[in-house]
Amino acid sequence: MGVREIRLGALILLISGTFFAVRMAARYKADQIKDVHWSRVPYDLGSWRGKDIEFNPLYGGDPADTSLLRVYEDPLGGQVIVYVGFHRDLPSGLDEHTPRLCYPSQGWTILSSGTQSLGPPGRPWFEAREMVVGEGGQRRVVTWWYQTGHRIFDKRIRHVYELMLKAMWTGRTDGVLARLEAPIGPGGESAARQRIARFAQVFLPPLEHALP
Repeated sequence: MGVREIRLGALILLISGTFFAVRMAARYKADQIKDVHWSRVPYDLGSWRGKDIEFNPLYGGDPADTSLLRVYEDPLGGQVIVYVGFHRDLPSGLDEHTPRLCYPSQGWTILSSGTQSLGPPGRPWFEAREMVVGEGGQRRVVTWWYQTGHRIFDKRIRHVYELMLKAMWTGRTDGVLARLEAPIGPGGESAARQRIARFAQVFLPPLEHALP
């Protein structure tokens, strides 16, 4: 066997090995992606009572692979609108589907922005992103964060890098964008923020239980 045949054989083996490795890596990643279980998030959370709602078709479709969209009402008064979008490859959709971009594209004006502390009882609280938006005669407080399992991130860039590192070890890049939205009523922005914080205390534990 000549040198040319040996080199050709080695090249064929290299290409075949690379193809096999890519196939195995893709299969491994697919095996690592688990399903989300929205049924583990109850409709009754403490004093809150929830019901499913649908996307307004005027705003386009839901970019997530699967999502939870509900409105919860408290007998004491007030609503919290919940959206949790699960993405099997979250980094690929973060640039296009962040609340800072989505709300203006739907006709809402961002009136202010900042952070809000959220967390369940007995657990460390975290800083979620927040903005106050207005459209026509409506105003709402919108709070959101990114989450993978029990890991919560307030900043998109930090979440992307964390997911990249996680993907190197586990092959997983799945995660959610979670958003809590409260209409501003007679109590003003302060009452709406308190409503979101109070609801988050009973919502976060079952959400963690629902995520893979």
